[in-house]
Amino acid sequence: MGSATDLPRVLAEDSAFTFTHVLALDCAYHFTPSRSAFFQQSFDALEPGGCLALCDILPCFPAAVACLPSVSAQHRALSLPWRLGLRALSSACAIPLSNLHSLPVYRSSLEAAGFKDVAFEDITEHMFAGFARFVSDSSARSRQSDGAPITRRMQATAWLRFRVTASVLDWLATRSLVGCYLVRATKPHNPRT
Repeated sequence: MGSATDLPRVLAEDSAFTFTHVLALDCAYHFTPSRSAFFQQSFDALEPGGCLALCDILPCFPAAVACLPSVSAQHRALSLPWRLGLRALSSACAIPLSNLHSLPVYRSSLEAAGFKDVAFEDITEHMFAGFARFVSDSSARSRQSDGAPITRRMQATAWLRFRVTASVLDWLATRSLVGCYLVRATKPHNPRT
């Protein structure tokens, strides 16, 4: 077991490890203390020409906030309802507040780590409604399964949390308040030049 933000410790055990690709699919928004540490760790672990690819979730801030250069500046500039909503999203989905920022800050974090050719593809319309349907359908199937009463209660609690999360994300996405993106970034053949 290792940490996605503590790769040097893991890699130090065998310094011969380098990678051509690093994937983080539907998980980097959970990384602590922030994605930025993961970006730097991934850059260091990749061979020149290597690729970092992610599927990630970000809030869709108003334009006047999204263009601000840092997470703290963005959060300070948000209205009270936005700030409360971010805290609720952070708490409900176990996403550090430091990972709730705009695409420009995301791009800057990748570029600060040394990545080039950063590209985003918005896949929001394909994600949250389908996730909500999947969770709802799976929840119904799990209620029909046999098992010990304690297991059924634990399953019901877990699925309730997934259902609430899926419903909230779908609601936010239909109002263009959150987005899901495919992200690709490349380590240059001559890093830091």
